Amino acid sequence: MRRLDFDTQTSYASAYATMQAEADQISAGTLAESYWIGEHPLTVTLGRSLKAKGQLLAPEGTVAVVEVERGGGATLHNPGQVVVYPLLRLEERKLSPVSYLRELEAILIEALAMDDIVALAIPGHTGVWVGQQKIASLGVSIIKGVTRHGLALNVVNDLADFAFINPCGFTADTMVNVASFQPQTSFAAYKERLAFLIERRFASLTKR
Repeated sequence: MRRLDFDTQTSYASAYATMQAEADQISAGTLAESYWIGEHPLTVTLGRSLKAKGQLLAPEGTVAVVEVERGGGATLHNPGQVVVYPLLRLEERKLSPVSYLRELEAILIEALAMDDIVALAIPGHTGVWVGQQKIASLGVSIIKGVTRHGLALNVVNDLADFAFINPCGFTADTMVNVASFQPQTSFAAYKERLAFLIERRFASLTKR
């Protein structure tokens, strides 16, 4: 899998357009699979849920808002949150869309366990939780057999920014980050940890 890094110098809209173009090439067989990893500038994305726009609380013009084709409602991205977008052919790994989401949740849970943070997936609520607080969000779309979008793990990001939305229907104080449990953690450490786990897990599932 090719690795592509991005940072807050690239707008979400620009990264989104490039990701879509790459996914189309992967689907056509003209480009190898990849995963994107990094962080976005402050941006709210609205999924295709009918409730998504109602979850946006920010006054018009105060934050960048991008409508996307992934599932789910309103999600917030900001610096210090690690975002990973695997662009994969699910059929080669014998994965259904639902089992793919479970794989992403398992990767997040393993990453957090390395810091003795006990996280879990709650049936009916896509994402990863620590107790009753949400630490990671998931949102994917699959077009022509290739995955797009992925996961967002709150590491050292400013949780106050979640006041701009009702994150996937919950209140802003539902959200938590790794730094809440491990104050000495860093964005860089979790970025590399997730890169390692993503590569290891999906390599093991290739053409199984």
